[in-house]
Amino acid sequence: MDKIINTIAEELNIKPNQVESTVKLIDESTVKQINKQKTNEFGEYDFKDLANGKYLVAVVYDKNAY
Repeated sequence: MDKIINTIAEELNIKPNQVESTVKLIDESTVKQINKQKTNEFGEYDFKDLANGKYLVAVVYDKNAY
């Protein structure tokens, strides 16, 4: 995966840590974070085995890296 991230970063002329983002899953009813993960090299994320309900997804990035 590092090779793909480095290739994408080179092609976009950005730093490798700018390719990945952290995605937080927040339960809308309690406003509490229930999960967190990094995106893959394609910017995808997948939260599995979620109970029925409403959720918010927040993408977090390091503002100093951009």
